[in-house]
Amino acid sequence: MTVQEQGGVEIRQRVKVHDSYSLEIKLGLIPSSLQKKSVFSLNAWIFIPRSLDVNQSTYTKSDFYRDLKSNIRLITPVFTPEEIGSSEDSPLERLGRVAAQLALSESRAMLDDLEHHTRMFLSILRSSLRDEVNRIRDCHDEGEICGKLEAYVAAVETITLKYRNLRNALSRPFTRQFMLDYYTYGDEFMSNIIEHRTFRLIRLLGEAGCGLPAHLTEALHRIIRVEREYKLSKGFPLVSADSPDRNRKVLARLGVLKKFMVSELYLDALRRRDGVLIEQVYYSLAAGISMVFATVVAFSFQQKYGNYTMPVFVALVVSYMLKDRIKELIRHFFAHRSGQRYFDQKTRIRLKGVKVGTDQEAVDFVTHDKVPAEVIRLRSRTSVFDEYARQLADSILLYRKVIRLKRESLDHISQYRVPGINEILRLNVLNFSHKMDDAAIPLYVPEREKGFQIISGEKVYYLNLVIRISHQGRDEYIHYRITMNRNGLLAVEGVVDSQASFEVRG
Repeated sequence: MTVQEQGGVEIRQRVKVHDSYSLEIKLGLIPSSLQKKSVFSLNAWIFIPRSLDVNQSTYTKSDFYRDLKSNIRLITPVFTPEEIGSSEDSPLERLGRVAAQLALSESRAMLDDLEHHTRMFLSILRSSLRDEVNRIRDCHDEGEICGKLEAYVAAVETITLKYRNLRNALSRPFTRQFMLDYYTYGDEFMSNIIEHRTFRLIRLLGEAGCGLPAHLTEALHRIIRVEREYKLSKGFPLVSADSPDRNRKVLARLGVLKKFMVSELYLDALRRRDGVLIEQVYYSLAAGISMVFATVVAFSFQQKYGNYTMPVFVALVVSYMLKDRIKELIRHFFAHRSGQRYFDQKTRIRLKGVKVGTDQEAVDFVTHDKVPAEVIRLRSRTSVFDEYARQLADSILLYRKVIRLKRESLDHISQYRVPGINEILRLNVLNFSHKMDDAAIPLYVPEREKGFQIISGEKVYYLNLVIRISHQGRDEYIHYRITMNRNGLLAVEGVVDSQASFEVRG
């Protein structure tokens, strides 16, 4: 579900398993075109079974932030494969115009434009082909599938032909070598994208049992065959079924190329502690109040017993002891109060020196009475027993985030129309598994000859994740159940009552 409000503002969200121990939350935030600044708020309550012994004593803020990885980047501008290959304003056409202008001038600005448009073209192509494959997968009409496949094949052939023809514009006697190298890296990355997306398309169509005409099946396989032959002719590494190193070098190169080419969309995030000044003010007040107590006690006893008497001596010692305890209690009180209003960290989001917005975050364990009633209601719907649901024998970890975005800054940081930002949060849950039982549990079932048979059951634990996304006073709740065991994450399921299924571009 995509939450869309007046002024074009959208909030998109998705939760999935990223790998064996990493849970991924992807937020797509599109600020309003009617406001200078849009404010988005996310609260995520993670209900953890008490048997896992994950609580404030065993799992600190430092542990959480060490397990959490955050990437912030621009949402990829939207182009279909056909638009990339034929539109006058497509990233490929823009790249072609820059390459043609380099024949007249090789200024620093032109070289920067070549780098920018190459990266944007490849980032947009990567996203566009992925979305097109998903659209074809979701089609149910055979005629519509065939039409989309024909358009896919034609668009891929047009895109590869146009990009590879750019080599002629760049292959001049005075062209700098690094420009040709940069172009070649882009060519290799494009080939990898097309091969991977086409393989995935063939797999998805096969799983869906689509009976395609022979010429379309051959056309898809021809795309892969042509790209592999092209990479072989250019000396690009290929994935091989009989690779002696299990394709380690190929995967490493693919990873480097991906980070290099799509980095144009990533934003600079300068992270620092939040609320430092107010924290010091509170601590100073705590020290002052405790000092007032000690001074009042000392003056009172001096006036009654004199300066150098045993009662004054005892009073000074006792007041000093209590002063430190009072200071710590007041510091704890102020820290708790400030924690409700302030955050652990504040991130300044920038691109090329332009401030796009800020991102504040905080994490705490909270008690059941501090959790909103709607969150408790959603959590209780998945409990096995009503009594257990009322008791909610869970530790509750609350992660809070507030993101402020400037629409004007987003409109000026790129030559392309940028809808908003994606923030990808990956939480490693390995620390949650330390106290889990073995995943394989022996079970008994009847058997005719021996009387019983031992089979292996799978022990699992359920975590509940309830997310509240807020914007301009409007709240949306989404509920997920996370299944995991000692071997890692098994599944993330959206609970039907919460209507959770957001799609995020990029």
